[in-house]
Amino acid sequence: KITEMCVPTNGELYSSDTACSGDIVILPNDVLQLNSILGNEILLPQ
Repeated sequence: KITEMCVPTNGELYSSDTACSGDIVILPNDVLQLNSILGNEILLPQ
């Protein structure tokens, strides 16, 4: 479960609860593992 993420805006990092398609998201490095999938697996491009 992702408990913290930040998005860069105007050169600064801001905490955020949501991200849109194409957004750059910065997550703590203990959240992800190799081949982790974020989002809805059904909606991902095949």
